[in-house]
Amino acid sequence: MQVVILAGGLGTRLRPLTYKIPKPMVEVNGKPFLEYLIFYLRNKGLRNILICTGYISEKIVSHFKNGSKFGVDISYSNEKSLIGTGGALKNAERFLNKEFILLNGDTFIPLKYNKLIDNYKKSGKNIIVVNRNKKSQGNIMIDGSNIVTKYDKTKKNLGYNDCGVQVLKKELINFIPKNKVVSMENNIFPLLIKKKGLIAFETKQNFFDLGTFEGIKKFESLVNKYFRNIN
Repeated sequence: MQVVILAGGLGTRLRPLTYKIPKPMVEVNGKPFLEYLIFYLRNKGLRNILICTGYISEKIVSHFKNGSKFGVDISYSNEKSLIGTGGALKNAERFLNKEFILLNGDTFIPLKYNKLIDNYKKSGKNIIVVNRNKKSQGNIMIDGSNIVTKYDKTKKNLGYNDCGVQVLKKELINFIPKNKVVSMENNIFPLLIKKKGLIAFETKQNFFDLGTFEGIKKFESLVNKYFRNIN
């Protein structure tokens, strides 16, 4: 299955590091974080990768090129201005397969992607990966059938946390206007939830947000656990 990586953000929380490089290219133990992510995807058999770039895109393109050096096939879609997660997908519409995995270029979670894809195909719906928070915090609410019933990034009491991984159908792009700032979470998810078209895939794996200095430090401490043979 195709993997689409969103890598166009400004990375304001990581300044001054991100004044000269895009957020996914911030180094962890001497390698850009995006390299770790691509290595992990490759080892899970996911080699068809589309990177949606924006801010200082040339740094990403010059490092990864067509991906052959890293054992994958990489193509690019570049946005000239910040147009949100949905806007980035609309901009990349011509490159998208009928179904694809969507990842953030600044987060990592060690998933069993074959299980995620099987779950997606059996459900016939769009999927979002979530973590259960024992303290009942989180921005996602689901029912007994794993149907997502509420998504609100401003809430912290809905029970489940968004892990930044989705499996989506390209037909969703039809709901996104061209050249507009559109958020998948704020503008598209409510439409899916209303039609019971978004389900949760629950995982207990650790989730890393590399968009903060604290997140980088946490990921750094566990690199050897997940990436012993990266090359």
